[in-house]
Amino acid sequence: MQFQNCTPHTIFVTVPGGLRAFEPSGILPRVAVTATVCASIDDVAISMPVYGALENLPPERPGVGLIVSAMVADAVAREGLDRGDIYSPDTGADAIREAGQVKAVRRLLYRGGR
Repeated sequence: MQFQNCTPHTIFVTVPGGLRAFEPSGILPRVAVTATVCASIDDVAISMPVYGALENLPPERPGVGLIVSAMVADAVAREGLDRGDIYSPDTGADAIREAGQVKAVRRLLYRGGR
């Protein structure tokens, strides 16, 4: 399988012998988000995100896995799309971090519906 990175950042994944880099493809699926102010606490506005439609997700292609953000992967599931090509970086506890920032992941999470 060939992976296409649909995030704006290079994704580094550990592989035997080092790291593999997945460069951004320029294709950026997104989830429409609007904010609704729902309260004010100590003069600080509190808003609630309202997640909308999934935008710019390429069609599924045989042999191609899409690396997308967790938010996009969640939207694919929320919209009930039957996709077998959705993966996201596993940024859990064992991700490789530097100064608190994820620098590489040890694996991709399969987020498809099959």
